Amino acid sequence: MQTESIIIHDENEMLDAGQAFSFCLQAGDRVHLTGDLGAGKTSFVRGVIRGLGYPGEVLSPTFSLLETYEFDVFTVVHFDLYRLQDEQELELIGFRDYFTETNVIFIEWPDRAMEILSTPDYDIRIEQQGNDRKVLIDKINKNEST
Repeated sequence: MQTESIIIHDENEMLDAGQAFSFCLQAGDRVHLTGDLGAGKTSFVRGVIRGLGYPGEVLSPTFSLLETYEFDVFTVVHFDLYRLQDEQELELIGFRDYFTETNVIFIEWPDRAMEILSTPDYDIRIEQQGNDRKVLIDKINKNEST
């Protein structure tokens, strides 16, 4: 596993970090994002989507549970499971159907669905440090994990 650590001072830097991360993505990647409420998970994903060249508004999936963004090479599916009451809700929105080889999946609050999730390709943790954030990005070598 490879870990990268970045100190973020404001929302613009979080967007920039997401934009830089967008160049790492490949079709089929799975990304888990963890951190306290308001840590910047959605801002990070917003930076990724803008970095991929999406011209429209990038919405938070907090109330809808998911938002999708289509690109030439893949579709980004952004889940926010914070308001999830139980895993049955995931079944109702067709959660498993989004896990294809052509979709890149971002999941905020993955701990709410760990029973049905597999090991991600990237695990991103955002830790609050006073007014700053520390973003830890782990690239997971699935051959080493069990």
